[in-house]
Order: sequence, then C-alpha cells, then structure tokens
Amino acid sequence: MRRLVTDPVTGHLLDYGRRSYEVPDALRRYLDARDRTCRFPGCNRRAEKRQLDHAIAWDDGGDTNPQTSARCVKDTTS
Repeated sequence: MRRLVTDPVTGHLLDYGRRSYEVPDALRRYLDARDRTCRFPGCNRRAEKRQLDHAIAWDDGGDTNPQTSARCVKDTTS
C-alpha cells in the first residue's frame, strides 16, 4: 500500500517521498502559493525568489513533500 498526497484543487501529486531529490513542478507551484514569505523563523522576505530546499536534509532522510520542503530554509543572507 502507498500513500498518495495530492493537491485538493488540481489533483497533482505533492508527496514524492525519497523518489525525487529535486522538487517537481507541481510541488514547486504548491509551495510558491503556500509560502508567500520565507519560512525561516524571523525572516519575512518574499519567498518566490528564495531558495527551495528540504527542511530536513536529504542526506539525513528528508523527503520531498510539502511538510519538509519550503522556500528560504537556509538562504537567508542574500
């Protein structure tokens, strides 16, 4: 049995687990709509031009899904 997490409006797959390191387009669009500003605590920069990364590092077992992917997770200096 597999769990499939989809966007409620478009029906596009959002949770790619460990199958994909790069964030697929459907998930990227979802995150752009969800994350209007940076998700890093204390940073309120607009998220659309910020780095998209895993909140839990891929090497540490982070999945590619809406809960562990966000804009501006680490890139807060520029």
